[in-house]
Amino acid sequence: MAIQTSLTPEEVASLLMVSPVKVYDWLQRGMLHATLLPPMSSTVSTASTRDDRRFDLGDIQTFARERGMLMGSPEHGKLRVLIIDDDVQMARYLVELFDTFTETVEAMAVHSGFEAGRMLDRFTPDIVLLDLMMPQQDSFEICRRIKSDPATQRVRVIAISSHADEGHRQRIAMAGAEVCLHKPFKGQALFDAMGLCKAPVVPAEHAI
Repeated sequence: MAIQTSLTPEEVASLLMVSPVKVYDWLQRGMLHATLLPPMSSTVSTASTRDDRRFDLGDIQTFARERGMLMGSPEHGKLRVLIIDDDVQMARYLVELFDTFTETVEAMAVHSGFEAGRMLDRFTPDIVLLDLMMPQQDSFEICRRIKSDPATQRVRVIAISSHADEGHRQRIAMAGAEVCLHKPFKGQALFDAMGLCKAPVVPAEHAI
């Protein structure tokens, strides 16, 4: 597929492997610049205005290069997601959820910090989904090690938890996680946090 030179916010997020919210943050801070498409009609709502923003591919390439950011598909061809969760059933569900992105995402799960350490080297993930409250595991330390090691510091960490309070969320953010999602959450919330802009259809009653 040919690479477009005019990109939507979601396409920029996918190229830079960040969430669309991060792209909007950069835009508001003047770090990125976008143009607005002419409105299709006078009935276009204000809420849809941001969807009409377009970014120049050359500008995005320069932005990524100046900051040493990875851009586009990872070298291994797919976005690799490592799930670290001692709940085997939850981890299996997440892996199966990503099967709907079989052409672009490869996911695998481990259930302990020890396994995570091995797979960070072998699987070389781009994103880690980290259960925040695993018994006998220090998830905060796992996150700190990922973000402090030069070999893995570019790995994005998204925390997930059913028990985290505001203090926990602040601690994991300080350790380097982008966000902490509260279980149960809809699959779409996870896809949005990851920057997967073409989400599959997930029944409304299915939550994780």
